[in-house]
Amino acid sequence: MVTLLDVIEHVPDVREPAVLDEAWRVLCPGGSLLVSTNTDRSVVEWKHDRHYSQERFRGLFVDRFHELRLVGLVPYFPTLRAWLGAPLVWRLFRDRLRPCDADEGQVVIGVGRKR
Repeated sequence: MVTLLDVIEHVPDVREPAVLDEAWRVLCPGGSLLVSTNTDRSVVEWKHDRHYSQERFRGLFVDRFHELRLVGLVPYFPTLRAWLGAPLVWRLFRDRLRPCDADEGQVVIGVGRKR
C-alpha cells in the first residue's frame, strides 16, 4: 500500500503526474493507493496548491486503478489532526466528524487497487 495522506494538495500541478507515476511504480499488482485531501468545499488554505473537485480527484485513479472506493468526511478543520490529538477535544468533537458521500465531504479519501 502507498499512502498519500494530506500530501497531494501540496504537490505543484506540474509534479502531480510524477508523484502518481512513482506510487504506481512501487505498488505490486493488487496493491492499493490511499489518498486523502481537501475538496473544493473545504476552507481555502494558503499552504495548498489546490483544492480538489470530485472530477479531478477521481482522475487521480483513472486508467490505473480499479475497485475505487471514495468516502467524504465533514466537518473539516484546518488543524484537524492536531485538535483530534488532544483527548478532551476528541471527546467533544468525535461525533461531529462523520463519514458522508464523497460528493458532500470537505475531505475526500480514495482507495484504488492496482490492476
